[in-house]
Amino acid sequence: MVRIRRRALTGGRGPRQTRDMPRLYRVDTGDTIGEISEKQKQFLVDMLEEEDEDDQDYFINQDTLELFSDNNCDPELLALLEGALDDGEDGVDIAWE
Repeated sequence: MVRIRRRALTGGRGPRQTRDMPRLYRVDTGDTIGEISEKQKQFLVDMLEEEDEDDQDYFINQDTLELFSDNNCDPELLALLEGALDDGEDGVDIAWE
């Protein structure tokens, strides 16, 4: 039997964080995923579907991350989002403040 190992979409580089950047977090736990730049936040807004104009939480899963990778997502943002998904988890709701 051949085992197929899922490869990481990023090189695993950690994010660079600075002050006054939006904090990206898991909605279910409130755990901080990391801080993102305004450009990274705009990428999320452009790529993800909002249910209404005040919507700032989004569901992501492995398919979402692959779509992001195919659309030239910033590698640091992609690494943060990959880290937010626990092994075996179908997906997670994220938001920022």
